[in-house]
Amino acid sequence: MNKYPITFQDVKHLFEHLYPDVNHRHCILKIFAESINYIKKFEIQLVRLSYGKNLTLYVGNTAVLKVEYDKKTNDSTFWINIDNYKNQTLLETTYWDLKNHYYLSTKLTYWQKTIKTLHFLAIEKIIKQYSPASQNIAIPHHRAIIQYFNYALNITLPKPSHSDPQLAASKKIKSISSTIPKHITDELLQENFKRAFPNPIQQYTVLKIFADAINYIDSLEGGERYWKVTYGLLTFRIVLTIGNNNVISAEYMRKTPYPVLWLSVDNTASQHLQDSQTWQWDHNHEHEYYENIDSHNGFYLSHDLDYWENTIKPLHFISLDKAYKKYQGLPISIQANHHPEITRFINQELSIKLPEPNYQDVVSIGADGTMIVKPRKFLSKRKQEVSYERIKEAFETTFPDKKRREVVLTIFAESIAYINQFENGHRYWSVSCSNNPYHAHFHVGHNILINFNMYGEERRGRLWLSIDSAMNEIIQLEDNDYWDWDKGSFYPYYPSIHARNGYYLCPDLSYWYEVIKPLYFQTIDNTHAKYTKGLHSNSRHKHDPKLVDYINDQLGLNLAQPCYEGKPAAVTNYIDEPDDISYSEQPYKEGTVKKISVNRYERDGTARQACIDHYGAVCQACGMDFHKQYGDLGKGFIHVHHITPLHTIQESYEVDPIKDLVPVCPNCHAMIHRIKDTTLSIDELKQRIQVNNETND
Repeated sequence: MNKYPITFQDVKHLFEHLYPDVNHRHCILKIFAESINYIKKFEIQLVRLSYGKNLTLYVGNTAVLKVEYDKKTNDSTFWINIDNYKNQTLLETTYWDLKNHYYLSTKLTYWQKTIKTLHFLAIEKIIKQYSPASQNIAIPHHRAIIQYFNYALNITLPKPSHSDPQLAASKKIKSISSTIPKHITDELLQENFKRAFPNPIQQYTVLKIFADAINYIDSLEGGERYWKVTYGLLTFRIVLTIGNNNVISAEYMRKTPYPVLWLSVDNTASQHLQDSQTWQWDHNHEHEYYENIDSHNGFYLSHDLDYWENTIKPLHFISLDKAYKKYQGLPISIQANHHPEITRFINQELSIKLPEPNYQDVVSIGADGTMIVKPRKFLSKRKQEVSYERIKEAFETTFPDKKRREVVLTIFAESIAYINQFENGHRYWSVSCSNNPYHAHFHVGHNILINFNMYGEERRGRLWLSIDSAMNEIIQLEDNDYWDWDKGSFYPYYPSIHARNGYYLCPDLSYWYEVIKPLYFQTIDNTHAKYTKGLHSNSRHKHDPKLVDYINDQLGLNLAQPCYEGKPAAVTNYIDEPDDISYSEQPYKEGTVKKISVNRYERDGTARQACIDHYGAVCQACGMDFHKQYGDLGKGFIHVHHITPLHTIQESYEVDPIKDLVPVCPNCHAMIHRIKDTTLSIDELKQRIQVNNETND
């Protein structure tokens, strides 16, 4: 089963959104199809990256084609991997971006005449370097993408082949998510390095800088577990990684038509540095700034070591110190990527002896005298806790209007209350805040579901939310005065939880209750069902308890903090729950009004569960049973419909979980509210379904 299930509609929507012109879209699809037919053995993955969404064609574990939507430029790009050493005749044209390897034409002519040959040469090189067993088995294949290609072009593409017994056996082994390192020979490494850096003085400079950095980080206490060096196969690249950050990269890549040495230097200490013949700041790289270790990055242009020793080295070592203090080692998920061939190559070229990383702890000595070891666990250190005053400042600066600020706080509060009512919901969430720039997040599982910040014109002072794609397909929410879809500046889509994201613009909570809240809460349901282990372990340390305190103080609530281990606090949400009663004995309180800037209704999670316990998690309109349809993934999943909409009551009332509530599937729930100012009854909807079925028969 794929980690991120992708549907045919997801792929169709992606291509139609990025390429509305059908001829341009077919041009892109035909290039993918030709490559797939040429390769025969392939992996395709639809993933989320920090800057948007991409669809990638892999050979082994190397990308060869990539369609992506870049949040920084608000543009879609089509990247093609071509042979770097055969493309010397290529020029910058209106059809081809020479620096980035982007195919710019909307037609196939330039592909057929020029790019196709270079692309296929690149594929041949990759295939020669990989045996099937060395492929990155962590990359999932999404059949829906091939289904869409076949549908759009009216063709039949081959399926991926994994006939190699060694690979088939390895896929059955459930291991950590670390990838299998690519096989490198000393001869191949030496050949490619010297071809990328032909100047012997520059060769020595590059290797010496790597050696200095490795020796420095390894000299720190426990430093041997912090680093790795890795090697890029086709487009030459050697990278030194510390913790979660790349700190040095020697590369000859698609974004650099000449060899460069990229370095991370301390932001504060390097303010005096300016672009020159020996140093150039990284102005275009996606990692031009590392906020987590306060480092800026740039390119070392000198071919000798004088400028390194006198200027850059101290600044670089400060950034290494910060990475060392930030993390407690290299993430276990990428430890297997280390290539010892690189340190061996540096040793040979410089006549030195570098250490190797060591990611293991000695646990005990066995009866036979052998050491029993286990991998070190990677846990990011707790970030510096944000003070109450800083959180208050962040909210008041971002939302100076008090009523608007209360709207934002209420949505945060209702989100926390809702997730807390799930079984073990206290393990699923965190809230975090920062003042550089001002921003705050609500995390559930692996996803950010609420966000605001002061960075970028589109996002500044706006509340960003994640809502369910399936329900929206029915409701067909469009941009209006109260809602604006994310066009790509943050994360426009979450394919893993079938969510689409946008900005809540309404000055009060009316549109929240009428339209957005059910769609948003469905996303929380999907996220809770998707991530069964709770909040991602690397996100737990980001929680800011003072943010929950601030919400409680501003709204007069008593929200509890998340609890990732053991039992949570007695109070887990702001709903006033009845004392130890059964739905058959006493009515539940629901819809209690609290005056903020508009009426806020509180839904009782106990009443919801009592309704499901009585009817079962089965739609009472169409009979949909998610457990039967999807197995364990759908177990317990269902919406609960309030027969009398809460927004029409305007006061506290006693709800009977059997008479007043009913389980329905998301589709039926959307249809019940489909007609403006009208709520269909369950019987009316069942009658419509029956008539439609008879008509279709």
